[in-house]
Amino acid sequence: MSLITEDYFKERETPVLDERTRDSIELEFLAKVVDHSITETGKAMLYHSLNNPSISLKEIVEKQDALRELRANDKLRQKVVDLLGRVKEYEENSLHFLGRSSGLSDLFGRDIKDYDTLPDTRGLIGNLSSWCQELPEPETSYLKRLKKNILSLSGSGVEKLANGPIFRKLFKNEIIGIGEIGKGNFLISPFPYYNSPIKIGQISLGAGIGIFSLIDIARSNPTPDTQFFSLLGPIMGGLVGKKIGKWRDSYNFHDPLKKRFLQEPQVAFRAIGSLDELISFDEFGKEMKFSTLPQIEDEDKDYFEADSFINPIQFKGVLLDYHNDNHNKEECPKYCVRPIPDYVANSIILGNGTTLKFLTGPNSGGKTSTAKAITQARILGQIGCYVPAERAKMNIAHQLRYQVGQNDSQASREGGLGTQFMQTKKILFDGNPRSFVVIDDLIEGTTVEEKLN
Repeated sequence: MSLITEDYFKERETPVLDERTRDSIELEFLAKVVDHSITETGKAMLYHSLNNPSISLKEIVEKQDALRELRANDKLRQKVVDLLGRVKEYEENSLHFLGRSSGLSDLFGRDIKDYDTLPDTRGLIGNLSSWCQELPEPETSYLKRLKKNILSLSGSGVEKLANGPIFRKLFKNEIIGIGEIGKGNFLISPFPYYNSPIKIGQISLGAGIGIFSLIDIARSNPTPDTQFFSLLGPIMGGLVGKKIGKWRDSYNFHDPLKKRFLQEPQVAFRAIGSLDELISFDEFGKEMKFSTLPQIEDEDKDYFEADSFINPIQFKGVLLDYHNDNHNKEECPKYCVRPIPDYVANSIILGNGTTLKFLTGPNSGGKTSTAKAITQARILGQIGCYVPAERAKMNIAHQLRYQVGQNDSQASREGGLGTQFMQTKKILFDGNPRSFVVIDDLIEGTTVEEKLN
């Protein structure tokens, strides 16, 4: 649920992660730890980035530079937060009007809250560029581009449409603003749209039909019962006229408005999502015991190094989603993952001239926790975010795969061990020198003898 269309996200999908890896490393929990978004649009941008890490060194470095500028320039950062706060005030109704969230509809599928939510949608699009002008001029290329993208709304047709009267093209299901009249648009409706379901013309027509029916009945010597029900004619006619007015507005104005208000400001909406994503990254970095922007390289062989490295999920913990509003979250928190504030940091060196590393230790010694944290850190680094370490260095991985033992399915001809080997074989054969693969407890046979063999 965001102001950004699904097409944009689909175009930016990357093959770095597969679904099994996302589940194995608990990417959903990582998203909850990193997420400090102010807007729903920013949340959607963040979750998409986590699920689709970048393989572009330029994009990653640009985000890192932007984060350094935000950390160093408090005034700029606060203005960005203020901008996002203003967007949030209008976003819920805008999402509703633009069909980005579910709402109540009538029997014909027309949203019954369009009249209520349209003003905020117009307010968001009509004011976004002026709010952005309050941002100090940034120095980094990424922030400059985001500001420029929002300011692209200034003076545009869709901004004028949001701020001024709205007219309908005759014989076409299209709408235009007053600034677009005369630019090949001469055949337009004589009266502009006004945001009310009460349409004098339609109601008058319906009531007139009802009154005419009343007069016709009165001429025919009606009974008292007929006289009573005939009085309902003008009322019912007026209600029918009002309904006709709503249908007319939906077809002639609301539907074409939704199309323009969603598509034309997309560049600005994406910039809002990207700014909010940066704020989440910055807040996440401040919350961690250690955090750094890793040195990122784009070499032929994969490697990862980190000093004072911690697992971000276990350090912060993950709260359950609360469905009971009466539950006091502060006095009695409930966790999916309990926080470990005194988490023992580790130093990690992977690569260093070798392509295979073994991580050994006793049961419950932290092997899986460390292996997942490394994979999570690789993802964080490749989306331009802080990594929970004092120092980190990594190469861009084109594939991140985490293989963990899973029970065999009744549909499979193999047992548990055979299934694991088949899955691992696929990962290794599909990999390349730019892949980072974690095999967590490969030999998980049914019996001790099976493991030893």
